[in-house]
Amino acid sequence: MHVDQFSSEHLTIIDEYCHTMVQIERAIFINILSFTKLQKELLHTQSIAMLYSIWEGFVIRSFQLYIKHINNQVIPYNMLIDSLFVHEMETKFKQFNDYPGKLKHKTKFFYELYEHCQRKDLELTQIVETENNVGFEVLNKLLKLYGLEEFPACWMAYKHPNPSLQNMLSNLLRHRNAIAHGGDISSEEIVTQEVYNRYRTLLRELMYGMHERFLKGIIMQSYMKHNDTH
Repeated sequence: MHVDQFSSEHLTIIDEYCHTMVQIERAIFINILSFTKLQKELLHTQSIAMLYSIWEGFVIRSFQLYIKHINNQVIPYNMLIDSLFVHEMETKFKQFNDYPGKLKHKTKFFYELYEHCQRKDLELTQIVETENNVGFEVLNKLLKLYGLEEFPACWMAYKHPNPSLQNMLSNLLRHRNAIAHGGDISSEEIVTQEVYNRYRTLLRELMYGMHERFLKGIIMQSYMKHNDTH
């Protein structure tokens, strides 16, 4: 997959999710005149959970597309950056985290490991572990795993005197978790159209910020070891 093809496909994903966020806003905050006050409050609150669902879905699909690009390069495992190599081995072989005790199980494990490393058509797994918790730390953890540039805590307009990027994502995640897990949301910010728009803008900007990082990663081949890598 060429960088232009990746860019086109990824921008299509961004457009899809941004369109969905706008449609949610119209449905919940604009075209609900027939709903009661209680129903409106309920829908307003649930809009945050919907936004988070869109955000997590976007992160997963984006990294899966990036993994597809890496797989198309047919890169030997020993040329992958260390973080990606270790992650792939631990994902494919759970025995690294739960080492077998019996000799026959150890033998089976090592034969499978040996055969796996001898293959020429190795592919990275499409599993993207978000921990159902794509806040600031998890997002940067994923970016770092694939050798991509992480987001700083203070980014673009998300810095003093405005809430930082880290704070904005933490607030979104905290509010979403309170809704999703049946917690007390009375202490959270009342969700108005203005609040919804604030988070929608945040996620849209993050989507394009990730897009730039993916393109840079492809151009620089940041998923591969280079001569200056030790």
